[in-house]
Amino acid sequence: DAYQHTSTVLMSMPVSAVNSTIIQRRHFARSSSSADPNDPAQKAVTFIVTIGYERPVAEGIVSALKESGLSGEALLATARQMAGRWEVGEDEGLEALAASVQNTLRQQDGSQMITVKVVPPNSWASGEEDEENCDQRPIDLSRAFTVKALEGTTLTDVAKFGLGEGASTLGEYIECACSGIMA
Repeated sequence: DAYQHTSTVLMSMPVSAVNSTIIQRRHFARSSSSADPNDPAQKAVTFIVTIGYERPVAEGIVSALKESGLSGEALLATARQMAGRWEVGEDEGLEALAASVQNTLRQQDGSQMITVKVVPPNSWASGEEDEENCDQRPIDLSRAFTVKALEGTTLTDVAKFGLGEGASTLGEYIECACSGIMA
């Protein structure tokens, strides 16, 4: 125990050094302090909140896992497995499930479906030769594509998790523009 070890070290120090040493016991915040810490579902929610998701999303993820037939300690084990090596950005499915839960929560909150017309960069003339008249260049809208998403959804989330051909195409453009690192 580190706390006991600290006490032993202090006892072997000269009194003057001990008097000048300040010992602070650190208390760590728990994201589920009001809930039963022995409840497996709350342990899973706590883990998901700890790795960066908001509590309503974490509760939705655990609810979805329960609906799929998981219970008990399998909830936490599955959440950990789906998180993958989250510390280094290697996800094993939790991110996609969280995106689905976020969409469901947005729908429940009354968010509307919006349509965005995306004009890809190859739809107009280069303009390098004529910077002054860039607003007057013709745009070829025949190459534009449509993306649908719920209000509040980021374009990155649409590209990663969106449905339909437009979301897939948007994902390709963003990935290309980011040199393959869509973060």
